[in-house]
Amino acid sequence: MINELRKRLESYSLKIDDEKIELLRKFYLFLKETNEKINLMARRNFDRTFLSLVFQSIWAGSKIMRFNSLIDVGSGAGFPGIPIKIYWQSIKVYLIEPKKKKVNF
Repeated sequence: MINELRKRLESYSLKIDDEKIELLRKFYLFLKETNEKINLMARRNFDRTFLSLVFQSIWAGSKIMRFNSLIDVGSGAGFPGIPIKIYWQSIKVYLIEPKKKKVNF
């Protein structure tokens, strides 16, 4: 699944190195495990949904990267803020979420 993400990003000229792929893999594993307990995102088609949300986050981030910070309002399960932070590690990302169970995540 992670290799599919790499191919999809690279088809849009978004190169991704092994370190970032590994961080996204860890995010995937953590989110999948946590999602079983507190339902942060739909459990049906979890892998496909995760892949799509990560791709969309990074693609959208590529369109706004002239900024040095980002506020993700209603970040829920961490999208788009966490994938953007993983891909562009120098950007400051602020996650804002009103629901306590998602804040604790």
